[in-house]
Amino acid sequence: MSQQSGIGQTFKTLGHGLNLLRVVILNLIFFGILALIIVALVHQPRQPAEPARFALVIGPSGELVEQLHNPVGQALRRIEHLGRADETALPAVLRGIRLATHDPRVKAIVLETDHFSGGGMPEIDAVRRALFRFEKTGKPVVAIGRSYDNAQYLLASAATEIYLSPEGGVIPSGFGIYEPYMAKLLKRIGIHVYVVRVGKYKDAVEPFLRNSMSQPSRKQWSAYFDSIWNRYVDEVSVARHLKSGVLTRYIDQAAVHLAHSGGNLARYALQAHLVNTVATRPAVNAILRKLVGPNGADASGFSQMNLKTYLGHHPHLFVTGEGSERIALIHADGDIVSGRAPPGEIGSRSLIGLIREARLNPHIRALVLRVNSPGGSANASDEILHAIEAFEATGRPVVVSMGDMAASGGYWISMAANRIYAEPTTLTGSIGIFGIFPNATGLLNKLGVHVEGLGTTPLTGQFSPLMPLSNMAKTLFRVEVLHGYHDFIDHVARFRHLTPRRVNAIGRGHIWVGSEALKLGLVDQLGGLRAAVQGAASLAHLIHYRVETIRPTLTLTEKLIVKLAHLHEAAALSRWLIRGSGVTSRLEATVPVRALWHTLKGEFGFLKSRSGIYAYCLGCRSALLH
Repeated sequence: MSQQSGIGQTFKTLGHGLNLLRVVILNLIFFGILALIIVALVHQPRQPAEPARFALVIGPSGELVEQLHNPVGQALRRIEHLGRADETALPAVLRGIRLATHDPRVKAIVLETDHFSGGGMPEIDAVRRALFRFEKTGKPVVAIGRSYDNAQYLLASAATEIYLSPEGGVIPSGFGIYEPYMAKLLKRIGIHVYVVRVGKYKDAVEPFLRNSMSQPSRKQWSAYFDSIWNRYVDEVSVARHLKSGVLTRYIDQAAVHLAHSGGNLARYALQAHLVNTVATRPAVNAILRKLVGPNGADASGFSQMNLKTYLGHHPHLFVTGEGSERIALIHADGDIVSGRAPPGEIGSRSLIGLIREARLNPHIRALVLRVNSPGGSANASDEILHAIEAFEATGRPVVVSMGDMAASGGYWISMAANRIYAEPTTLTGSIGIFGIFPNATGLLNKLGVHVEGLGTTPLTGQFSPLMPLSNMAKTLFRVEVLHGYHDFIDHVARFRHLTPRRVNAIGRGHIWVGSEALKLGLVDQLGGLRAAVQGAASLAHLIHYRVETIRPTLTLTEKLIVKLAHLHEAAALSRWLIRGSGVTSRLEATVPVRALWHTLKGEFGFLKSRSGIYAYCLGCRSALLH
């Protein structure tokens, strides 16, 4: 018995020991992870020393935007794509150029455009103006690219010298809009889309109803793209000192000239004076080495510092200017949806929360709302409008600065402002709404699925894609859409001091370029964000003030992800390991599938409103330069 007791005691002691070991190991793992989190949050990568003289290298990656869309998602993509971002923040680029303009150590700016995928003309123009100011100090801007498309060449045209690879070319293909029209497909698979739209120009629903573009839609988009293309040609021609018609002839006669010159695009661009020099990258590096000196670590390179590292030596807060009085700057960028949404979408609750934060701050004397939106949910747009009115009710002014687009719902949230600024190329207007409800009964029947049930009222089960709309439901839906349009018209008339009849005449879903919108009374002045801030200061009677950007606050987890992305970018060894592991090829294999998903999501991702009623401009996304 005592022997059994001894054995039991042994196993009991062994169990306690194993349990203690388990606890110790788990605690070590926990505290190890906690230590990693703390290190990631507080660690600041060592910045390399700034050379005595160098070229600032600016290489925009992805789309040029005023505010990063979903910083956490961007951070994850940078990790996934080995440090390559798909967006570049405009404020960072402008700040870098501004610092370099007054920095005697920066002898030149090198503009690398190969990874730049485009952006709105106002954003690109802002960078070009900053580069022109840099050049006025006598320091050159050098653009380097394998090839140049629409956006890349517009950006590069601000450079003192443009270098082109011998294997590349300059291909400004112009602007246009192409949408998939699927009425035939929907009919074939048995999906019926019930649509109520107000205004013959409200063409966001046409892809569901037609197999081709309507004449009103063709007319308005043709006028818009002709307007911005003419501006594009003028901007490039002035910057490159080209005679009138040179760029147009370059494009129109490209096929003939290339056929006679052996298809050498680079030589064709050089002969047309679109670039200064055709040279390989080593040859360009040699030229830059003579200009700014050699790179100590690489004798074949030149003395340089990239934008991110340069800005790391000059940290700053989100507040600029002087004085205790402040002007709040809030960005409203993306499709308008109900509820909360990350940057890149305008969630009504999210934006209202930011406006409320500005309203409750006694030091905020004015609000500037920077709008880049094609619209979205009509109800969400109206909620945001009321939040702006609440801010104005405190006696402080609101100024709207329109960026690439502020159309439909984007105009809805703008119209109550005390003053509206638009860029000459801003796409705005599109005053109109539509309602849309899909019905999949036909598709379900084809698949052998039949929906049946009962309800207590004639409206039970209505407004579901599983049930066809009854005549009563269609009537209610149509009346609600018409009521929404009349509300839109009345709001515009009241805030813009126009008659409802006049607003209807320029409304009906028609888009307008900023310069035309000024003539129509839809905006007050032409100008960018800086002009809007100055206008807000004037309305608030401010001389000394600070501009404070109010933006969503990241959670601790989100900050950690962003920080880890920065650490990942700084770790050259990790990039080498990933390349060697074959991960890159697996990522590349998913690109076609992901591209298809993003295309479908981009075309119809705006259909999120529970009410099914939208103030949206589908084609407005084509206003971006690519």
